[in-house]
Amino acid sequence: MNDTANILGKMIRQARIERGLTQYQLAERLNLSSIYLNSVENGTHTPSLDVFCRLIRELHLSADAYIYAPSDTRCDTYLELLQLLSKCSEEQLGCLLKTAAAFHQAPPSANSLLK
Repeated sequence: MNDTANILGKMIRQARIERGLTQYQLAERLNLSSIYLNSVENGTHTPSLDVFCRLIRELHLSADAYIYAPSDTRCDTYLELLQLLSKCSEEQLGCLLKTAAAFHQAPPSANSLLK
């Protein structure tokens, strides 16, 4: 298993579960075997580009979130945050962006109060 396959597998599993789908149901929708889908989710197989594209479209995932993920992509918090952001409206995203920008502009002593 490699880290890339594990990260992709986690993203796929989390999105599938959030959409209330079983592995069998998702595999049926994509014309894949459920055994193959299980191996992708477990990180033992890396899907072809075609299967990767079908998976992210069906699960409404961002390819950018996977391809341009930060170097520490094993962070479950990062993956969870991406999933939550994908559910936000434009207005909510704008509010979150302003909050994040303000957080980064605050002096370090103010940020330490949040811990």
